[in-house]
Amino acid sequence: ICPTSAGSFDISLDVSNAFGSDQMVISINVSDTPVIDAGPDTTINMNDEAYLSGLVNISGGEYSWSPEETINCSSCGSVIATPSLTTTYIVEYTLDAGCKSVDSVTVNVIFEDVIDVPNGFSPNGDGNNDLLFVKGQGITSMHFKVYNRYGQKVFESSDQSIGWDGTVGGVPENPGVFVWYLEYQLIDGTSDSKKGNITLIK
Repeated sequence: ICPTSAGSFDISLDVSNAFGSDQMVISINVSDTPVIDAGPDTTINMNDEAYLSGLVNISGGEYSWSPEETINCSSCGSVIATPSLTTTYIVEYTLDAGCKSVDSVTVNVIFEDVIDVPNGFSPNGDGNNDLLFVKGQGITSMHFKVYNRYGQKVFESSDQSIGWDGTVGGVPENPGVFVWYLEYQLIDGTSDSKKGNITLIK
């Protein structure tokens, strides 16, 4: 039985032989085919949000968005996506009868390498610029080193959340110019290295 339109249909089965005939009638309900449209692809800057919406022709179904990690609601019709990298989202819309429609939309993320280190800090305990940090978004791994003018390493870190407080072995360094080296890898798989000078001010 292959209905060509939605509606309620009576299906009959007639049987007969030399002893007589009989008939059985059943009714089937055919739902409209669901159609979902996730909308056009969109482009955002890194750390921005994309607003996505699945438009459907029939109400009463259930939504399912994937991947779920970077959207605020996997079962909502409209969602907010916050991907770090370009991501294709798939949305499924399923009616109670089991009929399903699927569509996808791609959020292109403009990823910029804006990793750097400030050129000065003042570890004097006033709460402003007391620590020297590597600045930037999207770092998955890093190796940061600071040297004094004699070439002696005074600080080293592989954790972006750990900054230099201007001391070596608990002893404050004198004001002056220091050299830093940074190697890092980003979430898009690219890697690079940078170097520069930092002035310690008291």
